[in-house]
Amino acid sequence: YGSRLTSDLVSAFYEERSRKVFLITCAHHVVSVMLIVFSVVGNYTEVAGVVMFNFDWADPFMLTAKVCRYMALRPDGILVVLCNKLFDAFVVVFIVTRGLIYSYIVFLAYQHKPSTPFGHGGMTFMILLLILQIYWIALLVKATL
Repeated sequence: YGSRLTSDLVSAFYEERSRKVFLITCAHHVVSVMLIVFSVVGNYTEVAGVVMFNFDWADPFMLTAKVCRYMALRPDGILVVLCNKLFDAFVVVFIVTRGLIYSYIVFLAYQHKPSTPFGHGGMTFMILLLILQIYWIALLVKATL
């Protein structure tokens, strides 16, 4: 999982430098990798596993929507309609999993965090990731309204 995030970070560096959200994308990937590192080193892998499992639910909707958009031959074709519906589903799943459920995971992890430097570091990265998720949700809501 960490290698996938690192690969995404490298891809973002080469493909998305001109986008407005480039620095946030990089920060998201760096914070995610650091959360994995602190979780593994601090023997706190249960929480990291739950976080990774929770975060993956929105990805298929977004990736399939991108494929439909790239394959669309006409701006009013069925693939564009499908793309828009998939994007709507992505927004809902993203808000539920990365906004609501992840907030609850952070709350529970904070209540049961180990009192080690790695436990505190892991919580720091979980909270930073939550802040980034709130930013992404705000962008998604702005884009859909």
